[in-house]
Amino acid sequence: MPKRRDLALEVRAPLWMDSMGIEYRLAYEEPARLRDYTRARWAGPPAQLIQQRLVQQLGMRAAGQGRARCVLRIDVDAFAQIFSDPATSRGHLQGRAQLLDSTRALVTIYEFNIEKAAPSADSRGGVAALTAAVDQLAHEIVTWEESASREGKGAACSG
Repeated sequence: MPKRRDLALEVRAPLWMDSMGIEYRLAYEEPARLRDYTRARWAGPPAQLIQQRLVQQLGMRAAGQGRARCVLRIDVDAFAQIFSDPATSRGHLQGRAQLLDSTRALVTIYEFNIEKAAPSADSRGGVAALTAAVDQLAHEIVTWEESASREGKGAACSG
């Protein structure tokens, strides 16, 4: 893996996830239905907030902010609070991280599925759990980078 300063970070999510609403699911009642808290909103689109936090945690720059040899692309498939019963919930973050070389060819990929317990069964607890899930993702990316580097992956991205 290249040094992080040689990487640009890009976080992508499906268009339906571009909502400002903080989303949750009632796994015990209607697990397929995604709902929004009525009076709780994100400060920005979730993908943008995830990218901002990962940029801070990992010491990378956002894609489009200067030239980088390679891109670490994070595709987010799930980012919601899941209630297993009315009093118990967790933050769920799922997707994949891909290291792409300068031609955007795939170098290596890492699938993630992170769940963190919410400290309370409300939007505030959901935000705390999802924030902890993003922090866990940052930790997992560092571990993945180290493992990929030991395996010789990412040489095309090194200077």
